[in-house]
Amino acid sequence: MVLQQMIEAGQADFTYGVPPDNLAALDARDDIVVYTNPSFQNLVGLLNTQKPPLDNKLVRKALAYSVPYAQFIEGVMGTRATQAYGPVPAGMWGYSEDLFQYHYDLDKAKELLAEAGYPDGGFDLLYTFATGDMDEQQLGELWKAELAKLGINLEVRALNWEAQWALAMSGPENAQDIFVMYWWPDYVSPYSFLFSMFHSEEEILFNLCYYRNPEFDDLIDTANALSGSDREKAEELFIQAQEILIEDVASLFFYDVANTHLARSDVKGFVDNPAYPHVVFVYQLTRQ
Repeated sequence: MVLQQMIEAGQADFTYGVPPDNLAALDARDDIVVYTNPSFQNLVGLLNTQKPPLDNKLVRKALAYSVPYAQFIEGVMGTRATQAYGPVPAGMWGYSEDLFQYHYDLDKAKELLAEAGYPDGGFDLLYTFATGDMDEQQLGELWKAELAKLGINLEVRALNWEAQWALAMSGPENAQDIFVMYWWPDYVSPYSFLFSMFHSEEEILFNLCYYRNPEFDDLIDTANALSGSDREKAEELFIQAQEILIEDVASLFFYDVANTHLARSDVKGFVDNPAYPHVVFVYQLTRQ
């Protein structure tokens, strides 16, 4: 609320992180403009693929079918998000709507759990998210209610980034089951998403689902090498790699998120860059 009060009072010219429920009222004001633009940023739920019960792909698939994607996006995110097609966000090369997209289907989830040997659920999972992120928290709480219908207890725990990352880095046997975070590219390429979070690593950095698949590694490494000389072939290989990743359910791809910023209406010239969320290129701005 402090950020909102500052932009309303004219003590700040630009901000973000205002409660979503307040955006419509702020946008209706003459002295404030709300900018909503696509971004190369998405919310993922990295699954601990080496720790029971999520070392079983059938259980991971059951989880993928238990998320109420549409309900959450329509009820909470609104125009701020769309359900993701894999790890590469909409608008970036390497994105494809031909990729398989999991949807909410508790009956399918129950079938998969039974096939995996968990017909009544009967296990606990830990979901960690960034302290203070209401979207991540609400998603966890909504999902917790759905998983309870399957006999699965989901603990939704807020941690600051350092604590969340340290827990994930403590080894697959001790790490959380589901690490929820946003990812955006260090450079605009599918490789930034696919290598950083999912390529095999001897020393874990951001492959916090402990995923290992040599075929996947080879596809994205080859695609990256071709990116400058044969973009079409590189894109084809990146999409093939995503098909493997989605089939293996190394992660849940919740949604691609929009950038939402607020500025005083007399500040002109703001242009949002989808690759750099919340970066303001001030040399483009004027006050009128």
